[in-house]
Amino acid sequence: MSSEFLEKWSDLEKDFLYNISLLEEKSMYTYREGDYFHVQSKAMRNQVDYDVLSHRVMTNVIREHDIWITKVVTELVIATTATIIEYIKLYGIPVMVRLEEDIIKNRLDILVREGLVKSFVLKQEGSDESHGTYYVSTLAGVDTVRRHCKVPRLTYDKNIMSECTSNILLRLVGNKISLKVLNAMQDNGCVLDHEKSSFLSTVYRKEEERKEKLFCVVECTKEVEDKSKRYGVIVEPVSYSVEKWKTEKSLEDDIKSRLGFINQAVKNLTEREEEPCDDVAVIFVIDSKKCSDRLSNSIYERCAFLFEKSLFTADAILNVNKVVNESFFAYKIGENGFEIADDGKFSVLFGENKKKGKRFTSETAKKLGFTAMLSERACHSSDNDITFKYKQQL
Repeated sequence: MSSEFLEKWSDLEKDFLYNISLLEEKSMYTYREGDYFHVQSKAMRNQVDYDVLSHRVMTNVIREHDIWITKVVTELVIATTATIIEYIKLYGIPVMVRLEEDIIKNRLDILVREGLVKSFVLKQEGSDESHGTYYVSTLAGVDTVRRHCKVPRLTYDKNIMSECTSNILLRLVGNKISLKVLNAMQDNGCVLDHEKSSFLSTVYRKEEERKEKLFCVVECTKEVEDKSKRYGVIVEPVSYSVEKWKTEKSLEDDIKSRLGFINQAVKNLTEREEEPCDDVAVIFVIDSKKCSDRLSNSIYERCAFLFEKSLFTADAILNVNKVVNESFFAYKIGENGFEIADDGKFSVLFGENKKKGKRFTSETAKKLGFTAMLSERACHSSDNDITFKYKQQL
């Protein structure tokens, strides 16, 4: 594939295609048929004796930093050692141990043994292998945190492990990406409002008269042209890889309903009376090209307004790029539907992408299955996916 072909693409197009090419790699958090979470019960007390628990605290078997670690697990809903460490660093939690995975894991093993935390592994039906270790607070752990850390209203999702496996995996990837996004915002001069930020925020849906949870919502302030502005960020993981019992129609209906909910959450942040946000970014965490195409179509059909607020990324993209502001792509409404948009529209929050257009090569094009017709400046992909359809019209 000639350099002449590559030169006919804009930097925006090249960057979009480069990030799309990274979606060939599946995330470890994408549901595969037969996945399930298995509790490691052999290390866990079936029932916690509160007298024994108090004695463990007083005799320093359970140390103060262990209770703060339990608080972090509770706030993340379900955690890994990596997300626990990132959360501690980000929020300055007073944990007086070295923030290394083996040390944190050792403290978690003690918390599991004493019944403040439960641990799970991800397994596959018909296989003895397991993947990862995941932690959830117990009611005893939450009670201990509420008393010791003076947080009587600590939010606790006691039923997280009763959800279907695909939903739990969404929570895990949402946590991972949210923490990377928060770090990028802080590095870019945003002042995080911890009081109004949460990994477990509940919003009331007026039209359906019920409550629904956001995976992660963050608020911050940033000085822009000598004026302090307030921003909101919502992180929403989406996947079409789900259990077989969920039909295609019910899955599509659920996602469109969820988009309506996200739309309402954006309006709540920008239209509230007290300290409304000047703008809100919605980050959709996807796991495949197919997911990107289907989700984009659903947004276009259900609430096209969200395109103005949305950025797309994926675990696989961030795993390669490492840097958040190099890992987004976006869409906008065009004459014939939707088309690629500037992924830097929220650079005020995440910083500028300094590698725009520099990473797309002929190898990337080949990976995507493109062939070129240079005289017509057109291309096509062997996949008939929506993200490239509009390119045929150029």
